[in-house]
Amino acid sequence: MMLTTDVALKADPIYRQYVEEFANDENAFAEAFAKVWFELTTRDMGPASRCTSDDVPSPQSFQHPLPEPPKKVSNMDKVEKALLKMMKQNGNGEFVRLAWQCASTFRITDYHGGCNGARIRFSPGKDWETNDGLGDTLALLQPIKDQFGDGLSWSDLIVLAGNVAIAHGGGPSMPFCPKRTDASDGDGWKPIAFGNDKYPKTVNGLIEINSRRGLTNKELVALSWASIPNAKVRTKYLREIVEAETCDGVLPCGLKNHPELRVWTEFYVEAGDEVFMRDAALAWTKMMNADRFDGPVGSACHKSSSENIIIPLEALSSKATGSPNSTESIPFQSPPIFSSSISIFVVLLFGTWIARRDKIKRLRTYTRVTDA
Repeated sequence: MMLTTDVALKADPIYRQYVEEFANDENAFAEAFAKVWFELTTRDMGPASRCTSDDVPSPQSFQHPLPEPPKKVSNMDKVEKALLKMMKQNGNGEFVRLAWQCASTFRITDYHGGCNGARIRFSPGKDWETNDGLGDTLALLQPIKDQFGDGLSWSDLIVLAGNVAIAHGGGPSMPFCPKRTDASDGDGWKPIAFGNDKYPKTVNGLIEINSRRGLTNKELVALSWASIPNAKVRTKYLREIVEAETCDGVLPCGLKNHPELRVWTEFYVEAGDEVFMRDAALAWTKMMNADRFDGPVGSACHKSSSENIIIPLEALSSKATGSPNSTESIPFQSPPIFSSSISIFVVLLFGTWIARRDKIKRLRTYTRVTDA
């Protein structure tokens, strides 16, 4: 009996040529098998830098390897000053959106995507519906890229421009981790079009995409300003969404009506700007650095932490202590529902115990009946 695959290998002319080639050259078959097996078992590991072993081959094409970062990186303080000068003349534009669209392509499921490589400059990424108009924003950055030359990668410039635009617009000043590099084409984004090339049409779709980024629902709410036009890193727009009778758009309606997002929206409205801005800065930095790998689990940006976040003076609550530059962390506050993993574990454990107790009761009852 022959399977469909057997018939195809024997009768289809395209498959047949490979069957004959490998039948006459066992070494070629072994080499081809080794390559495709490595791809099959490794393609969800992300770039080659996450694979550490004496048996790991050189970076393969399916891993979309990037060149080494510049040996001599530009002075980022000078780059920041050049960006500030440009934004004072031209406004903040869509630099936040550019950085977000570049970095939020990262997927925790297979470690592909992210802004390292700046593939947003090339097709297919630059042609996606979600990136419409960002070519003009890149053009505004071109003079600064030309000014600093090879020491400044496009990917570093895009992320830093987003950081500067946030701070220039009254948001928190956030840590920046340099030494990204640039791809020569956009091939690395071809596999990640799903979920990135079009805007989600439902709140559940938005939550699913956010989960693939490795972000929680709390972080989704903390970063919602990055996807809402004219929203600032303040709780004012969240309060307006909650108090409005109607909503417009997937994200605003999700913040207002979806229970898993509404609870965090109300949490930040109640907590105030200081807590919201600090959480927003942490989530933003996490997304910007998500693809900065150092081995299987390490990060090249592990020093970029909350210690480098500066909250503007006017956003500090009356109960806050210390200066705007204070590095004292704000204690985590849970929302008024069982959202933490510990609470969920306890609930599941208790439910399992109840089910087991009831089962034992039924068995004892059955035993008494049968004995009688």
